[in-house]
Amino acid sequence: MSAESEFDCRFDHLVLCTNELASGARWFEEKSGVLMDKGGSHPLMSTHNRLSALSDNSFMEIIAIDPKAPAIPQARWFDLDSPGFQQYLKQAPALATWVVATDNLEAALNAAREAGIDAGESVASTRGELHWNIAVRADGTLACGGAFPILIQWPTGINPVNSMQDQGLQLKSLSVQHPESDKLLNALMAIGAEHLVEVNEGPVLLRAQMSCEDRSFDLRS
Repeated sequence: MSAESEFDCRFDHLVLCTNELASGARWFEEKSGVLMDKGGSHPLMSTHNRLSALSDNSFMEIIAIDPKAPAIPQARWFDLDSPGFQQYLKQAPALATWVVATDNLEAALNAAREAGIDAGESVASTRGELHWNIAVRADGTLACGGAFPILIQWPTGINPVNSMQDQGLQLKSLSVQHPESDKLLNALMAIGAEHLVEVNEGPVLLRAQMSCEDRSFDLRS
């Protein structure tokens, strides 16, 4: 059975990591003119975030470790437990990865594995009353350094963007760079997501070209 007949994939959101949420939101406001002040907490991962819509079904997320949340036994998502990454985030927030939504997470993960990419295992997560399943690697690291997307599955009929502010943010283009670009592209093709991103060869780099009203700006890893 082809991947296309087993599941569908679409762009879901961008993940901007910061070492402290309030300062990260101020940094983003300086770049974009948008103050992101709505979000919530993730009990499973002891993180918290702020959110803003990018379209009717996609959004922008700023996320950080929640210093008030309890310690957890497992590694946090988005490589947030990495000392090196946390040191890097002290300079400025960074575009860590992108997220692709699918209607069959297990099938999409299997397709990625068959293409040589370990995108993790499905775990159940929550934010307030919202719940979903998301692929997380056991050590919290990101597949292909974040160039391959996190895979997520929302419950049928649930659109998380419905509860978000539309502040005029738009994603104009998304590009990723990786030293094994052919392998990355093959894995994206396996999940039907190759049309969502431009893939180039070179050291790992993510770049999102964005705009808000008359302001254009880039987010980078």
